[in-house]
This record gives sequence, structure tokens and C-alpha cells, in this order.
Amino acid sequence: MAESTAGRKGSSRRRPRGRNAASPVSRVLAAFYACGRCSYFLASYRATHGLDHLDAISQDGDDWLTLRWDERSRVLLEKSFGVRSDQDAYYLTVCCPECQRGYVYQKEDAANAFQVEVTPRRRH
Repeated sequence: MAESTAGRKGSSRRRPRGRNAASPVSRVLAAFYACGRCSYFLASYRATHGLDHLDAISQDGDDWLTLRWDERSRVLLEKSFGVRSDQDAYYLTVCCPECQRGYVYQKEDAANAFQVEVTPRRRH
């Protein structure tokens, strides 16, 4: 019996993962979980819209995520950050009071652009 456990000993060791081993989606999610309000927003967005489209977006290495803008997104911004916006607004900028992450919505001709900063910058 001691012989069979010795063979398993090497296979049960965990290998440390490097920084590059994390997927782009998990890197983006980890950046949001550091803030209470932003993690609430992203968890609610994920529950209502899903994150299927996030794979292609996050691999660009851009510091901004482009998310879907609709009535549910507008209500989530109101609930997460306490901002009121008109349904017909052409431009909206929200800054998280905890981590200073930027949320920007701009109504364009063909589509609505709703972008969220992945890594918040300190604003003075």
C-alpha cells in the first residue's frame, strides 16, 4: 500500500500559476471585485446580460470594456451609484465614489456606446 501512495505523491502537487496564466476575463473580473459598488454593478450586469461578449473585448488589452446599453444597464447604474439619468440622455458620465472607476455612456448614430474603465485611475 505504501508503494501506491508514493506514486500519487508527485501527481497531487499543485503547480503555481504565473501571472500570465489567468484568462483575460478573470483578470477583468478580479479588477472589479476590489470595489464594493463596482462588484455589485458587474455581478448584476452579469446576471442580466451575461458575459458571453466579454471574451473578445477583454483580449484587446484595452483599459475600457464596451458593454451593452439598455434600460437594465441604466437602472443598474442608478442602483449602484445613486445617479438619475433620463432615458433619452445623450451623454452620461459616472465616477465610482469608492475607487474612482469611470462609466461613460454616449448615444451615437448607429449604436449606443457604454464603456467602463477596467483599472480605475486615481483622480485628484
